[in-house]
Amino acid sequence: MLLTNLSTDSTTSMFNSLDENYDNFRVKLSSARNPMTLYARLRSSGEVTREACHALLFNPNLTSLSQIKQIATESCIPASYVVAKLLKLDLTLNEINPWYKKVPSITGLKEYICELDHMQDWRRRRNPESIDDWRRSIQQLQMDVTAHLSYSLLKSGITSAYDVWRGFCVDAGVSHATRVAVTKLPSLWLLKQALKSGEEVKGDIIAAVLEWDDGVIGISQESTQRTLTMEIIKTLASESLNNAEYLWKATRVMSLSKEILDPEDIVECSDMIAKSWQRWDSPCEVAKRIEFLGWAVKNSSGAGLLGRARLERLKAALEARESGKATLSGKEVFV
Repeated sequence: MLLTNLSTDSTTSMFNSLDENYDNFRVKLSSARNPMTLYARLRSSGEVTREACHALLFNPNLTSLSQIKQIATESCIPASYVVAKLLKLDLTLNEINPWYKKVPSITGLKEYICELDHMQDWRRRRNPESIDDWRRSIQQLQMDVTAHLSYSLLKSGITSAYDVWRGFCVDAGVSHATRVAVTKLPSLWLLKQALKSGEEVKGDIIAAVLEWDDGVIGISQESTQRTLTMEIIKTLASESLNNAEYLWKATRVMSLSKEILDPEDIVECSDMIAKSWQRWDSPCEVAKRIEFLGWAVKNSSGAGLLGRARLERLKAALEARESGKATLSGKEVFV
């Protein structure tokens, strides 16, 4: 077995236990300094698996195009995974094109998604175990769709990538559940790209993705969820100059992510949202603002007293305004 035979040098001595968790083994494959040495040993030992090759493929130390091609070709790795790897190397379109052309076309993917959707219930009734096959198919579709999005971004920009994504979301011939499943990973990818974009449409794209699937943050790596959530909230608040609805998207994200955020995070984001309200003095929204501030105060227990007190003062000011006892807008709370 490779896990015992790899103990002959410093690069592979860590794989010396047959009982070692395979997930840890895969992590080590993806971070080894000499990925091709491990690949050669995997092949010679007859232990080449799709999962192991995927781990090696995305090893940051694997940067040679010829070596990437060797692993992908010999191990039959789907083209969309290779495209994802090549995009991490900051290559040109001409260097990526040969692999991108091997990704199933958008039209072909939509036809397969429709077929998969229509067969899903029938297969489950006939064979409950087929759900695993369905999940594997969905996972591959997510990678294929993401490959089209990333190529469109590289070629034509974020708006083009959004249009491709939107095309998979609105396919009327496919159930909503299947469309959401297929676009899970593409939605997360598009959300992250929009956050990095300098284009004016970034706020619209972020809002559209969250409107389509407000649970998309939950599929990101657990260690990055808090940072991603904070970035989304702050971006929506800063972009609210163009659209007041962004602020309510931000509050929705906070509500869904309260288990991820620290009390201080909730105070900081609530502060930013409340300050942004000054741009939109809307009497009809006062009750919603009071409700949000009440939620923020309740869920920020443990945060600094100063920040929470500021939110409480603003809530009281808005309540006085709502009851007709004052015309206070709450702006002076932040002076």
